[in-house]
Amino acid sequence: MLHRKILQLALVASIMALSVPAFAQNVGSGDISVAKIEEMFKNAALNATKDGDTVIVEDQSIKVLIRLDEPKKLMTFMLIFGFEDGTPQSERIQLANKLNYEVVFSRFYVSPEGMLYADYSLSYEEGIAPAMVVRAYRWIYKTVTGGIQSYDEKKIVR
Repeated sequence: MLHRKILQLALVASIMALSVPAFAQNVGSGDISVAKIEEMFKNAALNATKDGDTVIVEDQSIKVLIRLDEPKKLMTFMLIFGFEDGTPQSERIQLANKLNYEVVFSRFYVSPEGMLYADYSLSYEEGIAPAMVVRAYRWIYKTVTGGIQSYDEKKIVR
């Protein structure tokens, strides 16, 4: 009787493992590539394109760039925004500092060219599930755009 129960549980576990979509299964760190990331987003029905060493995911005309740092096993999500013409550098930096203080999920900085960057790095050292990659994308998109909407009181970000 106990043997039969164990076999039934093993059968149920096998069926469940086979029915788990590839979207939820871990991808090994050695299998992560720009092409694989593009595939993850396309499988999630998101608009993703590969451009050299970058995957670009576009939603509502906002682009999120995703790059790999293979030696460190890091996937970096990056958003880049312009400022209204004539915005002083001091106001740009002040806004980046305010966003860094208020929005804890990502890092904001102003480039030497005067653009506002927001980024977040996700480790894939132990492998990663595609669902986690898409969830991280959605979270950075939501927190960065929401942070700018909330804290750009002078409306200097384009």
